[in-house]
Amino acid sequence: MTNQAGCGSVYTLPGTPNPSLATFLSEENSSYQAIYASIAGMPQPKILMSGQINPASGSYLPTAVTSFGSAIPAYMAMMATYAGVTTQDAFLHSASLAASTQYSPGSGDIVVATDCAGGIHLALNQPVPSGSGPLCNILGYYDQMFQYAASHGITMRSGFPGVDSAQVTACGLTAGSITESQFEHCFLPLTKAEFSRWGAAITRYQVVIEPVGALASVEPFSVSDIALIIQHFSAAIKAISPTTKIGATATGQSYPLTAAPYNDICYWQDWAATTQLNSACAATPTNTYQYLDYLGIDIFGGSCDQSANNYATELAWFQTHFLSHSANVHNFPVFVGQSDPPRWCSPTGRATEGNAYLGAGDVIWQTSGLRNAWQAAFTSWASAVGIQSISLFCTVPWFNYTSDQTNCNCSQGAWTKQVMSILAPTDAATKYLTLGKGWSESLQGSARLTGRARAGH
Repeated sequence: MTNQAGCGSVYTLPGTPNPSLATFLSEENSSYQAIYASIAGMPQPKILMSGQINPASGSYLPTAVTSFGSAIPAYMAMMATYAGVTTQDAFLHSASLAASTQYSPGSGDIVVATDCAGGIHLALNQPVPSGSGPLCNILGYYDQMFQYAASHGITMRSGFPGVDSAQVTACGLTAGSITESQFEHCFLPLTKAEFSRWGAAITRYQVVIEPVGALASVEPFSVSDIALIIQHFSAAIKAISPTTKIGATATGQSYPLTAAPYNDICYWQDWAATTQLNSACAATPTNTYQYLDYLGIDIFGGSCDQSANNYATELAWFQTHFLSHSANVHNFPVFVGQSDPPRWCSPTGRATEGNAYLGAGDVIWQTSGLRNAWQAAFTSWASAVGIQSISLFCTVPWFNYTSDQTNCNCSQGAWTKQVMSILAPTDAATKYLTLGKGWSESLQGSARLTGRARAGH
């Protein structure tokens, strides 16, 4: 399945003239072999492998509440059964907590109104009244999700998204013109309600996600602004649920390195260090580390140029800039909260998911074996360099692929909505399950693409 119709020119960088799909696959295979070579002989202890409950995501669920919401328990069950994922991540639509009885905004806070029928607020596990709006219905589905997790041995981790227009609009705010104070006065009461409702059931929580990535689409907060958000949210959550571990997550958009302060190194330095490590970062460290229990990295394929073992080079870059002792002087546990495969880029030359051919769920990942090779190589690297856990962002390919190369990214709602009605395990789920059982044996063979794929047939 290597049809390139409509893809046109792909690479635009010097030295990589319009490679074919076969070239892309071959380059990726070489990159994975380079990853294995770089960790040869290093210990590879078993790490915790997780994945996101995509239909519960604050980005997906509000777009089609019934379709996504009703699929959440089945999705959780299949993640556990077929991918071996019993620790699951759910980044919730925070605004839904406005419909809960636990929501109690204080003086000066931005109030988000309940849309439950009759203007009521839902108690935990209370049935959603007929005629209620989306926030009320979403809250009902989240109650079901936590109930399912508790009764089926699933450990839940979460995080604060606050990164989509629906949540910002619910606060009556406009993306791009939000102050740190406005941000807190809307979302902190919602987060308090979340923990008052589900409490210690949430074992780990990211209070900041991607300050130069997803969060920047709401507001490009400064290092000092992010430090205040971490401090205030961490203190509020710990006061309600002392056992919940608090973290902050940087993003792969730092690679290739861009000028400070528009990369995550300045934020990471503030979280993980006590002295100025990078003179390009204007902010003075604010001792934010004392409010954190772990750090996260979201790693994406950050370049269109996949020649010269680019993906292996990118992972080595992260190892130096985020995982070394100088970058993590407090020796925080480091988790990968989101990991995506490399991109076969569109003519725009951008490596972002929404602008890529061969998206995360394209059937070519399956027919070439590239998805499985990537999962194996990435997991082995993460274990060898001391990462505590990895979580895949787009887990949909575990249960479906799409053959449409023009609409094949995990961000494409039409495909993901369809998947919810036809959930079925794929080879990618089977491979993840195998990896989760341990990988002390050599995984070199699993990283080799089939001859048929390399030949482009």
